[in-house]
Amino acid sequence: MDESEGKRCSCHTPCVRAYSPDAHRLETRMGTWFLWLPWGHGPGPLREILEGTPGADRVSRKLCAALPEVTGVFIPKAPQGHPLAFRSLSSGFELFCLRTSEGSFILTDFFRDALACLPPGEKRLDLAGIADYLLAQCPLDERTLVPGITRLPSGTCWEWAKPGLPPRQSVIESLGDLLGEGPPPSVEEALSSVLEPLRDKPGLALLFSGGIDSALLASYLGNRTEALTALAAPAELAFEHGIAREGARCLGLRNCREIAFREESFLGDLASAVERAALPVPCPNFQALFNESFFCSSHAAYCSGDMADSLFGYRHVELGQAEESEWDGILGELFPEGGLLRELGTKGLFSGARAAVEFLGPDVVSERLRSRHRLMAEQVGDLSGFPGHFDVEREWGHLAWVLCSPYWRHYFRQQATSFGKSLACPFAQRDVMKAALALPLEARSPKGKPLKSLLREILDRKSTLLNSSHEWISRM
Repeated sequence: MDESEGKRCSCHTPCVRAYSPDAHRLETRMGTWFLWLPWGHGPGPLREILEGTPGADRVSRKLCAALPEVTGVFIPKAPQGHPLAFRSLSSGFELFCLRTSEGSFILTDFFRDALACLPPGEKRLDLAGIADYLLAQCPLDERTLVPGITRLPSGTCWEWAKPGLPPRQSVIESLGDLLGEGPPPSVEEALSSVLEPLRDKPGLALLFSGGIDSALLASYLGNRTEALTALAAPAELAFEHGIAREGARCLGLRNCREIAFREESFLGDLASAVERAALPVPCPNFQALFNESFFCSSHAAYCSGDMADSLFGYRHVELGQAEESEWDGILGELFPEGGLLRELGTKGLFSGARAAVEFLGPDVVSERLRSRHRLMAEQVGDLSGFPGHFDVEREWGHLAWVLCSPYWRHYFRQQATSFGKSLACPFAQRDVMKAALALPLEARSPKGKPLKSLLREILDRKSTLLNSSHEWISRM
């Protein structure tokens, strides 16, 4: 789908280029809508919102509230209308923007396409993008690895209010909006509502490791959904093969296909993964390399347990308890003004991120962390209506993983798009995010219990219903 075909882009109206199989185009009286919807969701039921709601901004907000995740673009028919792009807080569909040498704007859902459209003289790396990768392995705000390409952060929108000028960015959905809508579902109810439409659905494969996340997904999807398991060659990873096989047996999965990976193919798989998406692979992470083989299968879509760690596997620190940090000794140089920024600015970063300061210098790193802090404050929004339950300062690092740094959003779906495939991530869907973050931290990640104990309890109940053994769950 390419809106730029057959017409010339203008300074006022951006061209839209869509490569994801989850992109849909709809014509309405107001104009043309491009919507990226999760696999299994079609645009048909959205007609009432699109046709019956005045104003593209109001339509976009309604779509954010009505869908598990959505990214969209509106191109108006009337010359006085303003083009608009938006992305819900839970959306993993990326949207990139660049300006051509003629001054027109191009919007695309595929980073490699954005690079191809960029004028040759602008294809260079940005220090800010390199810093982001070293700090969080994905962009921290609207900037990317290339200075001529920007991206739409989750929970924000772009509006082209004046011809020839870059779009104005604002928040369209915050965590405060999400939690303030009304009583949240339980995590179990949310998972059921997200996964039931995918149960035993043809064309879907589950990426299955036998761990808590993928086992829980399998318990909802049904034993007829094909599971794909990676068998890594190194002997030290052999125990994972046993976990996957035992999990498949206990869950009664009828079709679990094992795909072997050899150490000698590592560099080739790595080069292929980078070339396809034109993005650096999140490291240390083998999932991108496994996906190079998984996505070659005949399935149309793949279900992944990504985001379960971010939502339910957070290790919190007691208030008032000192936490040793690799940033100790340099916080004063990064944030000389002190205050809240010094306390929270380095929370939620990858281990070893401190090396970015030695490589790029404190000024570059400080600017990127300040920019992340500003965006996160907008994404979190007003949580004053949730007193005694949500301690933002205590959970800032956690929220950074959920809202700002989930690398699956930026990389794995781009990788799936390069194969023409869909990637479903139920734990990242709106209702699951809402159900999880509506819980106090102690309920979501209890102290003194194994990581993801809440998901373990749900899986334990599901295993009872499936008449499967509970012992394998305790060994995970």
